[in-house]
Amino acid sequence: MKIMLRALLVIFCLVVLAQPIIALAKGSYFTETATDYTIDEGLKQASQGVFATSDEKTLPERIGQIIEVLLSLVGVVFLVMIIIGGIMWMTGGDSPQVKKAQQRIVNAAIGLI
Repeated sequence: MKIMLRALLVIFCLVVLAQPIIALAKGSYFTETATDYTIDEGLKQASQGVFATSDEKTLPERIGQIIEVLLSLVGVVFLVMIIIGGIMWMTGGDSPQVKKAQQRIVNAAIGLI
């Protein structure tokens, strides 16, 4: 059981550490014109955000934006549930609250999948 938990912890850490690389893959950092990509252009794209007002967006782009927002919300709910479970676990002592906290964390992980 301990080996499995350690393996899951290692996989989780690797996924968390890989997030910046995945986030950069969305920009033009990995194209031939990577040197043409400036911070100002990146800030301009970020300021436009998900709800940019442009009539040039197609239906698949709109659906992609909706999916991005929904996945972001799922991530926020997951993070809040993990934090609540962790606080319950840390303050629980030897009470049944620890079991409830562990179950909350497991349920949050299952809900994420």
